[in-house]
Amino acid sequence: DLCPLPPVSTINDSVSDTPRWIAHDYIDIYFNSFHPEWPFLHRGTFDFAKEPCVLVQSVVAIGLWVKGTREARDASIQLHGRLCYAFYAQMVGRNVITVTTIRL
Repeated sequence: DLCPLPPVSTINDSVSDTPRWIAHDYIDIYFNSFHPEWPFLHRGTFDFAKEPCVLVQSVVAIGLWVKGTREARDASIQLHGRLCYAFYAQMVGRNVITVTTIRL
């Protein structure tokens, strides 16, 4: 199944259009499984709708990886690749990228 991610015009766009039911499961996995060992974010102030797209997608990628199924890990690798592209594009001055789908 393909789950859409919002188009991203810059690496810092918000994710208010991201389907919340997709991301919330993996954000919960991040905070319940990864965060206790590596507390980079403050759970109490993390607001999915207000965080930069790249941050939310990074948390989702970690949540997918931690879930551990083959499909989830494949999706995490795919999302990681797109995030790396976004960072690279920003570093070289390209401000327009599109992240369209990840495979779950």
